[in-house]
Amino acid sequence: MLESLDVRTLIVILVLGHAVAALLLFFDTQKRAQLFDVLFMASMALQSAAWALILLRETAPDVISFSIGNSIILVGFCIEGICLLSLERLVKKHWRQFYASVLIILLVFWWIPGLSHYIRLGIASFIVPFFFGFPALFLISTESRSTPLRKFLGATILIYIFATVFRGAFILMAESYNLTIPHPYQILFMLTQVAFMVLASTGYILLRKECICENLQRDIERRKRVEDSLRKSEELHRLLVENAGDVIWAMDPSGRFTYVSKSVEKIRGYTAAEVLQQSFEETLAPASQEIARRELNMRLEEVRKGRRFSPYIGKLEQTCKDGSTVWTEVVTSGIYNEKEEFVAILGISRDITERRLIEEALRKANRQLTLLSGITRHDILNQVTALGMYLAIIREDMKDPSMTTFLEKVQSITNTIQAQIAFTRVYQDIGSQEPQWHDLEAGIRKLEIPGAVTMDVNVKGIEIFSDPMFEKVFFTLLDNSIRHGDHVTQITVSSIESEKDLKVIWEDNGIGIQPGEKGNIFKRGVGKNTGLGLFLVSEILALTGIAIRENGEPGRGARFEMLVPKGAWRRAGTATR
Repeated sequence: MLESLDVRTLIVILVLGHAVAALLLFFDTQKRAQLFDVLFMASMALQSAAWALILLRETAPDVISFSIGNSIILVGFCIEGICLLSLERLVKKHWRQFYASVLIILLVFWWIPGLSHYIRLGIASFIVPFFFGFPALFLISTESRSTPLRKFLGATILIYIFATVFRGAFILMAESYNLTIPHPYQILFMLTQVAFMVLASTGYILLRKECICENLQRDIERRKRVEDSLRKSEELHRLLVENAGDVIWAMDPSGRFTYVSKSVEKIRGYTAAEVLQQSFEETLAPASQEIARRELNMRLEEVRKGRRFSPYIGKLEQTCKDGSTVWTEVVTSGIYNEKEEFVAILGISRDITERRLIEEALRKANRQLTLLSGITRHDILNQVTALGMYLAIIREDMKDPSMTTFLEKVQSITNTIQAQIAFTRVYQDIGSQEPQWHDLEAGIRKLEIPGAVTMDVNVKGIEIFSDPMFEKVFFTLLDNSIRHGDHVTQITVSSIESEKDLKVIWEDNGIGIQPGEKGNIFKRGVGKNTGLGLFLVSEILALTGIAIRENGEPGRGARFEMLVPKGAWRRAGTATR
């Protein structure tokens, strides 16, 4: 019965079958074809063309019908094997290298001159299974994705591999081969080839749909997990926001509230819905309205000029529903979308009424202590002055020269006590008031420069956030240069900006400071005069995080660097707090 089948008819079926398989996949994957779908269609098209060339045996030269035709089939097998593998495995670089190596070996062997047809086909039949073996094993053995369709397709590929190996052994043992001569084994293999073509192409299309459904199911499950996570996160954030003691709010660039947390009712008496109907001016007392309007306009102007919205930290008085007011500390920052476009203002308002009462009580207590300290200091200084007068009288009436030395020591101690008490008058004022912005150049210009000294100031437009005694810093540095610089004739004040901080530099052309003294000059009691000047400078600057150091070269002058952190300096006309 097998011998009655026509081999050429089976080849025609293979030609048409591969072409139909390519067309079916093409129409099934229109507009959503992936790389391996395109490759599988290409492999079907190549095999269809190859079988068409083989059909020309005995009518076309062997180099076309046999050599080229079978070479194209081998290329098609290689691509088909990779596509089947892609159904179960990510085809990484090492898999591509493996398939390319097998194909190159086959093609090199196929085109070796002098080999007979039966040797080429026989040996090739033992190598071709390398293209399909791994996909078959993975389809059958992968338990995590085991389905009847996968196992059936894997078993089909294994049967085809067995038939191919059997055909190779038969050809090598027969030591002859003629495709067009009917033979039971030849007909049986061709039927296996047709069955494999139908089952492999159909299986690929069906398994591809199964993979798409699995991927879609995984995507749906992943999206559900993400949505559940987001919902829980939103619920947690809402819980935190709604139950926070601080009021969290958002405002659009026009000044209208877009969100206000429920905690606003505890502070101001208004519900969140009522506040959403108010403009930001309506939420503030008259004095704070002017401050808020000025700061907001300044920051919006910065945004219009292409700069970032500057954060704001300040104290504002807000109105309450019962007609009273409450003091709040307000912190704001800009909100930007994914395109880095400014879209809103995020703010946090904290009730500091109780804190202000405590601060006011502390200020009153401090004023009382300051008053007591001033009275005590005044009385002590009066006594020290009287002591100095008595010492002067004693020195005039002293007849014994040996006692003069003791009197000078007593006078020196008295002068030291007087200087230290005077220092306490200055030191008690440090930190007693809130820091403020200082125009750096204006403060330096107030210094009285000796006629023999030239000062070059290059710090125009810079403002420093520091203690109200900030000007004392430059008065002390000038005194230090004149008193200890020996022959100072030139003083230069300059600045260097960076992303992290601002460096303000004070340098003179005096004798400088010796290396052994540099590490101690800012310590209390160190120095040739009272030993308190540079100590006082470092204390004033440290209140707002400003550091100072001396790094000049001995013999070439002193060089003091003040490192002002980001947020403690700004250009005049801009906002940073």
